[in-house]
Amino acid sequence: MISGVSGVVTPKIFGPLGLKGTILKYNGSNWSVENSGITSDLLGMWGLNKDNIWAVGRSGTILKYDGSAWVSQLQSSGDYLYLVFMALMLIIFGP
Repeated sequence: MISGVSGVVTPKIFGPLGLKGTILKYNGSNWSVENSGITSDLLGMWGLNKDNIWAVGRSGTILKYDGSAWVSQLQSSGDYLYLVFMALMLIIFGP
């Protein structure tokens, strides 16, 4: 079962995620399975760029992709996490 999809700018496009830590990556012609390093179900994913992608899921699972590997982050309270979203804010001060 697929539970979420996220698109991130080439050359690495991450797509469907779901049961038992499943994360799929599309390289422009083929899909491959990524090693998430976990067995918890993943429920949501969002990426700022190809080197800063986050996935969340059951039991408070939080993963970050750093451009080369998925790294488990400090887990939350154990709740199911369904959504992750980040916003980049630029504040400029001038005369």
